[in-house]
This record gives sequence, C-alpha cells and structure tokens, in this order.
Amino acid sequence: MARQASNHDDKTSKPKQKEVILPSRVERVHRLLSSPKTKLYCLFLKQTIPLFDSFNTFLQSDKPLIYVLRREILALLTDLYTRFVKPSSITFTSNLLKVNYTERKNQKSREDLTIGAETRIHLRLVKLTSEEETTFYQSIREFFMAACDYIIKKLPVNDPLLHHAEVADVKVRSNQKFCSVEYFIDKLSMALVSDTASDKNSMKDQLEVQFAHYQIENLSPDITEAERIDITWNMIAKIKGTDGKPKYSELSKLMLGILVIPHSNADSERIFSQVRKNRTETRPNLSVSTLSSLMVVKTYMTSTDKKCYEHTYTPKQLKSAKSATYQALQN
Repeated sequence: MARQASNHDDKTSKPKQKEVILPSRVERVHRLLSSPKTKLYCLFLKQTIPLFDSFNTFLQSDKPLIYVLRREILALLTDLYTRFVKPSSITFTSNLLKVNYTERKNQKSREDLTIGAETRIHLRLVKLTSEEETTFYQSIREFFMAACDYIIKKLPVNDPLLHHAEVADVKVRSNQKFCSVEYFIDKLSMALVSDTASDKNSMKDQLEVQFAHYQIENLSPDITEAERIDITWNMIAKIKGTDGKPKYSELSKLMLGILVIPHSNADSERIFSQVRKNRTETRPNLSVSTLSSLMVVKTYMTSTDKKCYEHTYTPKQLKSAKSATYQALQN
C-alpha cells in the first residue's frame, strides 16, 4: 500500500520545469550590436564626440597655451550647455559655472535637444515605444549633465592662476589689469628679482610703467599674428625705446615666465615616452647623466626641426665622443 501511495504521489506531482538555457556571450554581443537602439546611441556619440576631440587636441599641443586655457574650458562648457539647456538659462546667468543645468525646467524639450540629423532620422525609422523613447532622451540628458559635472569639478576653471595668466594674451591687452601682473610678480619673484623688499618694489614700479605703455602700444601684425605666443613676446622684448634700450625688458621676461607654465600634462607624458624609447631593455645601464644628455639633444633637435644627421659638431665634441667610445670599449 505504501508503495502504491508513493507511486500515486509521483504521478500527481507537478512536472519539472524545463532548464532555461541562457544565450551565449557571443549571441548576447551579436544581439546588442545588431539592435537598432544601439545604432541610435552610436549615431548620437558620432555627432557629440568631436566636441571633446577638439579640446583634447588643444591639451596635446606643444605650444604654450596656459593663457587661453580658462577660455577654452569655458568654451567647451558653453558648447555643452547649448545642446541641452534653454538659452534663457544661459544668457541670464553672468557666471557660466552657476548655470543650473540639472533642473529639468531649465533644459530644452525633446525636439530641441542637439542629437544630430542622422540620429533624428534613425529615431523615426526605429519606431521606439513611448517608454524606450523616454529612456533614450533621459540618457542624452544624463550624458550632457555628467560631462558638465566633470568639467566643473575636475578642470581648474576656478584657479586664479588661469584667470591671471590671460594677461599674456596680446590680443586682449587693453582689457587686462596690472593686478594680474602683480600676481605673477609674487609667484615668480625668485626668478626675476632678489627677495629683498626694495628690489620687489622697484621691480613692480618698472613693470607697472612698462605694462601701461604696452597696453597702448601699436604692435605690428607680425607680432600680434605670430604662430606662437612665446615668439610674440620674444619680438616684443626687442622693441626699442627712445633711448635705444629695450622698452619692455622686464615685462617680456615676466610674460615668458608665465608661458613656461604647462597647460596640461602632455609635455610630461612625452618626456616619459622618450625616456622609455631611449632607456630600452638593450640599454639598461645608461646613467642618469647620459640619459639626460640624450634627452636634451633630442629635445633640441625636435624644437629646431632638424634631423640628427644634419647637426654639426665642434672638433672638441667629436674628440670627447671618440674618447668616451674608446673608454667604453676598454671596459
């Protein structure tokens, strides 16, 4: 009887559920890449990414650009605002960093968001559900807000150094103030004058007079339109006064000191890359002094746009090279 009851229970028990076989990783990737919604997001990124590419190119430049870094950051922020924030919310705010872009009421409607022509065409073809379309537009808003958050929180747009460094821009010299020059007198005093108070005050007096004359100076187009700002200030340093002496000797020295400040870490990364290319596995025993000398020579070659075989050496340098080679072979 017990056996019959057991058999009866087995028959009346619920049938086992079929084992769910999840799609493989390859199938999931294929499904994701072939989805028209994925193409929609890719088209949006295709239209938006170039905005960041231009700023990254600016940061990678080997020219001295510290004097325009703040303006470039604010320009990038403005470009992002215009894509999803209402114009009134931007124009009615004097400080771009105070724009309340996270408030939905300050953001544009779906139809006015800048997502690109290709994205809009594909959006009409895909025919998303109402929920999917809402999710897409919300993702666009979150993307723009995250980009703005990063710029404001991570980039040094509020650093007073960037604000005062704009004094080195000759194209806006009439709008600059001497307080920016004073800011760098204190920062670069060790490079310009001794630490005594009298020397600093004397330097400030000279710079104030030179700066006042520089602001009304009728600079030639060759100076203002030079390819690099450091070339511009080198030419300004050669301008002579009525007494035949350099008219802006101290001011140009200060400005060139400002332009030495790097606008990004690109130069440091280039140096690290050059070190790795010179101190290789086959040359692990290069001393620091030898490596430094190689770096100086290669940097000079790059800056003068010369090839190594075009460089001329003095008889003394050639003799030293032969002597060093002989000693190395003896060891």
